[in-house]
Amino acid sequence: MASVIAVLPFLPAESAPASILSRIGDMIAGGSAWQVASETAAPVAKASGYLLKLAAAILFVAGVGVTLFFASRRGKEAVTSVPVPAAGKSVYYHWDFNTPGVPPELKCTMGSAKHVPNGGQDGKGCLEIAGPESRIWVDVAIDRFPVAVKWRGAWISFAPDKECSSKSFWFPLRDGATIANMGEWTTVTSDQGKGRWMESVNYHSGTYIDRWQDGARGDMTIGKPVIPGRLILSFISDFQIDDLTIASVSSNDLPDASMYLKAAERIPVDQDKGYIAVPELKPRNKDMPVGLYFSKGIIDEDSALGPAKGK
Repeated sequence: MASVIAVLPFLPAESAPASILSRIGDMIAGGSAWQVASETAAPVAKASGYLLKLAAAILFVAGVGVTLFFASRRGKEAVTSVPVPAAGKSVYYHWDFNTPGVPPELKCTMGSAKHVPNGGQDGKGCLEIAGPESRIWVDVAIDRFPVAVKWRGAWISFAPDKECSSKSFWFPLRDGATIANMGEWTTVTSDQGKGRWMESVNYHSGTYIDRWQDGARGDMTIGKPVIPGRLILSFISDFQIDDLTIASVSSNDLPDASMYLKAAERIPVDQDKGYIAVPELKPRNKDMPVGLYFSKGIIDEDSALGPAKGK
C-alpha cells in the first residue's frame, strides 16, 4: 500500500503531528473488533479541533490496516446493479478445510495460502493465510442478496505497526462509503491475541456490508454490489481460517443498522466525494467522532484496496 494514497484537495497546508496522523489512520482503518497494542508506542495526545479539521480532509492515512478510499470510476457507469430477488434458489457454500490442499474456489491473489493438517479449533484442519496484507478471491456464483459470510479464525502472528483485520468485501461497488470510528474495539496485547479463535459474520445485504466479530459490530461499508462481481476476503497479519460459509439469509436476520444507514442519507446529491461527521453516534474512540467517507460512481478492488500484488 502506498505511503500516502490519497487526500482531498482541501487538505490543510500546515502539517500535523505524527501522533495525530497515526490516530486518524487507526480510526479510518476500522477493521477488527480488537487490535494489538503496541508495547513501545508513546501515549497519543487527545485530538483537538485541528484533528477534526484534518480528519475531514484525509481519506487515506497509510500503513494502518485496510484504509478505504473509494475512488470514482466514471467510465464504468453502465454496469448493472445486482438484483435482490424475493424468491429463488438460495446461495450456500461451505469449506471445512478438513482435506489436504487449498480449495480451487479460493484463489489467493495476495500473500500465500496453505492447508494446515490438524489445524483449526477442532484439530481437523484449517487454511493458513500469510502475509502483512493478503487477499482471497472467492470464485463462486453469488447472484442474490442478502447473504451472510461466516468463518472462525485466529491470528498466528502480527505485521509490525499494523491493525489485525479480517473482513469480506464485494467489488465492483456502486456509490460506496465507509464509516470510520464506529463499532466496538478492544485493545489486547500480542500474547492475548495470538491463537485466540473468533467468530466472524459479515452480512452482505445488497446495499451494505455489516461486519461483526464475537458478537460485536466492527464496521460497515455502504454501497450497491454490481454485476459481474466478486466476493473478496482481506486479511492484515498472518491468519488461520476455518469453517468458511456463505449462505442466503432472510432480511429479518440482518442486525438493525438503521442508525448508520440514516447517516448515509446526508450525503449531498451534488458532491461526488467527501466526509460527513456523525457526532450523535457513539464513537469507538472518543477523540474523534463517527464519520462517513463517501464517493459516488463505480468502485473496483484496485481503487479501494490497492492492486493485489499476486494477480
